[in-house]
Amino acid sequence: MAGDTVVANEGTAYRAPTAELVRAYREAVRTSLHEQLRASEHDLVAGREELQRLSRRFVTLERQLQDQARRAEALRELDDPAAGAGRELGRLLALPGVEGVEIHGLALHVLTQPVHILWEGTRYALGGYRIVLDLHGDVRIESRDNLGPKPGWDHPHVQDGRPCLGNVREGVLKLIARYELALAAQVLVGFLETYQPEGAYCAIEGWPRAHVDG
Repeated sequence: MAGDTVVANEGTAYRAPTAELVRAYREAVRTSLHEQLRASEHDLVAGREELQRLSRRFVTLERQLQDQARRAEALRELDDPAAGAGRELGRLLALPGVEGVEIHGLALHVLTQPVHILWEGTRYALGGYRIVLDLHGDVRIESRDNLGPKPGWDHPHVQDGRPCLGNVREGVLKLIARYELALAAQVLVGFLETYQPEGAYCAIEGWPRAHVDG
């Protein structure tokens, strides 16, 4: 290797590096510093973004914990809903438009009588429905007769079992949470007997006309 031999302290010898070697080393050091700085700045930005995300997540979790605490307290304060099961089912079965009630696991199924809706002088037959009140807090409505114009079109305001309840949904879920199932079913039967074209998935004209006696 080119270069002069230099004697270091205590007689240790080394060979002086060439200018080319020095330049290469300097370039390697500078490149290393640049890349590490760039990676560090990237990690800094990513860390700040992650901190912001975690902060937002923390706020969300804190709100969820508060909601769960209120829910737990409300459940503790409830009178035993099971004790009044007979009365609640009696109220359900006495509702106009209700044909029967079934229990499937943790869900109460309300079977309706055939639904008819009068719209612009014509009475339409929508058939019977199964209202599923999930005691964990959900609602489904399924057509029992499948009279809609297409599969999955259970009702002008229900598609694939999912009712478009709008602002009513929150109130219904609160009733279910308090085990006031007769009131929840009453609201939903009224919902099934209503047609509002501006908020419908499809026009009511897709259902058959009801037969008129006489």
